[in-house]
Amino acid sequence: MTAILVFLFAAGAGLNCRAQGGPPVITDDPGTPGNHRWEINVALTEESLADRSNFETPIFDFNYGVGDHLQLKFEIPYAVQTADSETKAGLGNSKVGVKWRFVDETRRGVSVSTYPQFTFNNPSASVRRGLVDDGWQMFVPLEVSKTLGNFQVGGEVGYNVQQKLPDELWLGVVGAFQAARRVQLLAELHSIEAGHFVENESVFDLGGRIKLTNLNTLLLTAGRSLPGSTNNQPKFFMYAGIQFTF
Repeated sequence: MTAILVFLFAAGAGLNCRAQGGPPVITDDPGTPGNHRWEINVALTEESLADRSNFETPIFDFNYGVGDHLQLKFEIPYAVQTADSETKAGLGNSKVGVKWRFVDETRRGVSVSTYPQFTFNNPSASVRRGLVDDGWQMFVPLEVSKTLGNFQVGGEVGYNVQQKLPDELWLGVVGAFQAARRVQLLAELHSIEAGHFVENESVFDLGGRIKLTNLNTLLLTAGRSLPGSTNNQPKFFMYAGIQFTF
């Protein structure tokens, strides 16, 4: 799976595509909201595992543009877990980040960015109750995107340093097709490798973005783990949300 994603990432860099990552997919892209503009995503996610289901509802994802090349991010979810007849709920881990796009497609034929993000526990009982992982995480990725007509592709590779868990290598590629003026269809392959490639979480998902008004966009994806993924990976997952831009 890792070899496939590396190949697709390299192939994507040879096309002429725009950025198409970010919500509702896992793989991010070099796009930023624009100077003094907001992008706010309010969403629900679900992961169905063999012995439980994990929800984040709602997720509040705030993004603000500083100039044309910088984006500030703050995200906080409310976590819910169901297993058998037991339901647990509490505040999820918060995330802050800064995206910097240092190469523009309009000038260089490709967009490139980096998007460091820091995840941390909130002062709540969520770690003790098993709703979130204990400790901080620092994710440092590189994103690339380009455009060819109505087809777009983007790729991301990043390293996730975790305080109390094995470090992870993230690889993702996302493709998009502008099916109509207000409808964009998405397909994604994403893999997380940990423990010197002993642990593998590889997923495939399909989704779309549907422009409802000039301010609102409906975001949808659904997918599942791929053969070769290790145990305790999501058998099914989904993302549904509304994006507000202004």
